[in-house]
Amino acid sequence: MCPSCGSDRIMEIIYGLPPMTQKIQDELNKKTITLGGCIVHENAPVWMCEACNCKFDHAVDKEYAVKTVQNIIKDWELPEGDKYIVIESATIEKEWGWVLFHTSKKYFETNDLKYAVAGNAPFFVLCKNGRFIVTGTAYPLEHYIQRFEETGDPHG
Repeated sequence: MCPSCGSDRIMEIIYGLPPMTQKIQDELNKKTITLGGCIVHENAPVWMCEACNCKFDHAVDKEYAVKTVQNIIKDWELPEGDKYIVIESATIEKEWGWVLFHTSKKYFETNDLKYAVAGNAPFFVLCKNGRFIVTGTAYPLEHYIQRFEETGDPHG
């Protein structure tokens, strides 16, 4: 619900440059998401009311963080019979939120490298507003955590 007008017509604000898939286009058309621009600031709002354009945040818990990442990765393509999963047991809890990892379900279950995926960078999910940030794979995870804690941006 919008804290300003009480409407339930709430859109998630997506930052960065999302792939313009049919799913993204459909969500834009249905007004379940809106684009927030390429630059993500630490205090960037996560939600926008369609009725009054109010932008706001809300605090989240670990369960919400996991579901957020699951929703992001659920439609990513893998070979038939496989799917991306969140590795909840690998989650790192920080004072500012969670570092969540994902991989191929078949790789997780078998540890067989033929099912391994490349470029599956961890996500940061912030507890104060539910915003998620994709890190990277060019540097060790500690680099992205340190950069985020210093600048509010894991790439900053």
